[in-house]
Amino acid sequence: MCDLRLLQINYVHLNGGYEHLSKNLRLLCWHGFPSESLPANFGLEKVVALDLQHSKIKQLWKGEKSLMQLKFLNLCCSNLLVETPVLSSLPNLERLLLKKCRSLVSVHKSIGCLQKLVVLDLEYCLALTHLPRSICYLTSLEYLSLHACKKLNMLKLMESVESLKALKFLDLSHCPSLTKTPSFLGLCNLEKLIIRGCENLAEVHESIGCLDRKLVLLDLRFCRRMLRELPNSICKLKYLRKLDLLGCENLCKLPEELGNMERLMDFDATCTGIKHLPPSIVRLKNLINLNLSSRNVKALGSGALPPVSFSSFVFLRSLDLSGCRLSEYVMPSDIGNLSSLRKLELSRNNFRRLPDSIESLSQLRFLTLDKCTNLQSLPMLPSGIESLSASDCQSLTTLSNLGCLTSLVTLVLNGAKFCSLPDTLKDFSLLTSLHLSDCTNLKALPELPSSLMHLHANGCTSMERLPNLSNNLNLRSLVLRCCNKLVEIQGLQMLHLELIDLAGCKELANTWCNFLFKELFGGAKIEIFLPGSKVPKWFSHRRSGSSLSFDVPVDHKIQGLIVCAIYGGNKVVDLTSDDEMWLCSIPHTDFRFPFESGDKILVSARSLTVQVKEWGVHLGGEPRDKSSEEGGYCRVL
Repeated sequence: MCDLRLLQINYVHLNGGYEHLSKNLRLLCWHGFPSESLPANFGLEKVVALDLQHSKIKQLWKGEKSLMQLKFLNLCCSNLLVETPVLSSLPNLERLLLKKCRSLVSVHKSIGCLQKLVVLDLEYCLALTHLPRSICYLTSLEYLSLHACKKLNMLKLMESVESLKALKFLDLSHCPSLTKTPSFLGLCNLEKLIIRGCENLAEVHESIGCLDRKLVLLDLRFCRRMLRELPNSICKLKYLRKLDLLGCENLCKLPEELGNMERLMDFDATCTGIKHLPPSIVRLKNLINLNLSSRNVKALGSGALPPVSFSSFVFLRSLDLSGCRLSEYVMPSDIGNLSSLRKLELSRNNFRRLPDSIESLSQLRFLTLDKCTNLQSLPMLPSGIESLSASDCQSLTTLSNLGCLTSLVTLVLNGAKFCSLPDTLKDFSLLTSLHLSDCTNLKALPELPSSLMHLHANGCTSMERLPNLSNNLNLRSLVLRCCNKLVEIQGLQMLHLELIDLAGCKELANTWCNFLFKELFGGAKIEIFLPGSKVPKWFSHRRSGSSLSFDVPVDHKIQGLIVCAIYGGNKVVDLTSDDEMWLCSIPHTDFRFPFESGDKILVSARSLTVQVKEWGVHLGGEPRDKSSEEGGYCRVL
């Protein structure tokens, strides 16, 4: 052991002393170190890296300890640590990680002696009240995170931060005492500035413009209360790649020369107070992601208007204009010039139709039009679209141009008012998910493509007929909740479903109940929802109430569990208040550990949305009692 260089003994408690530990250790990794401090006879003179995450340390060492070779010290999540030790005898330390030391109150002033320190991470040190001004002497510091140091007085600290000339990364997020940023005159190498969730931040220092050749990321998201404007000098940041203003609700305008940030690639102004974009935005020719969405329902109508023209955004891949209350007269007609666009979000807008030029978006793969309540029809759309979502488009009564979208993988039309789908749906050979919930005028479905894996059509109260599903062998989930006019599902017995929901469908449940019970014994995992008020009698363990417990029988090898719960329906969500039955077959391969004879099993519900009235459990390997079931809608024949 005398030549041991690397030692990793995580979450181990050793008895005895440490005098025989190798004096040549270079790396010691001991997560969960059990002592309150490092013993005096712990020979660490040659250690380069010391990793003591999740330790029980209260005081790392007493007095001053000389570790001349130490470069890496990790005490993250050491929740009993109150203060750092004297650090002046660690002259070569490069990384000091104290993240989530939740009891840490202060950092020793000797930290200013660490001339080679590159990384100082104090993220989520929630009790930290004191960071000495001597940090201004950390001439090599490149990374400083004070994320969620909520008790730090940031006003006093900023003068010290302003002197960190080597700093490249600065995170001041979720610091409530931060009302203005530091001056940036001395931070000439800063590349990433993150100030998320500082609700009292009112001012970004004018000197930010001096970072014109270094800063690539400026993150101000959720500075929601006090930040009302940005300094004009921000437009000098010609190397900025990402500007994030998400959730700055009181930010009402942008600097007029925003277009000077010629290398900007990602601009997010979601849920801001911005109503108008400066004309210069069309000069941001390198934009890849542009998000101007408004998700604040109370502020609808105050969303940002799009630029006059899209023609210059030739590299744009994602555009989100959701909730901007755009009419067809405001939407730029040249949207078809976005030759690189892959994702287009236009939900919650007021247009009645989309520009015809949208057909020219040859790279478009994802189109979202949810809650466009005035949308009356769809134009010809790009044939390469893989996902189309147009839920709750209440004026959309026909889908005449849907047939050309043969590349669709996901089609979501929940809450629409059309009466039928095109017969060409069977030719959508890539379609795997079809969502038609609450399409109350839909009476029948055409033949479905064999590729379909998920069919969700709950609440289709006029649905009378499904196509024969015997060819849909890939179907894994079938949700027909509250389709109460549906009386037959042809081909169901050919499928190998993982989820079937027939709650609220009494006739269907009676027809298929016996078949579905048999599916529970097939060995595969399956969930079934049915109308029902009693646990079937063939369940070996039954009990009223919110939980059930039992002992595993002697000499019984559990091959799986079949669980049943009877619960009250939700009238608001499910259109019915009748009791429902949930059944689930759980194969033994899903158990975290095998159950043995005498083990106690407890079954209970964590959900607060329903009230479980009765539980049932059947152990895999036991025979099923085929006697008839009295009560409820399900029958075992």
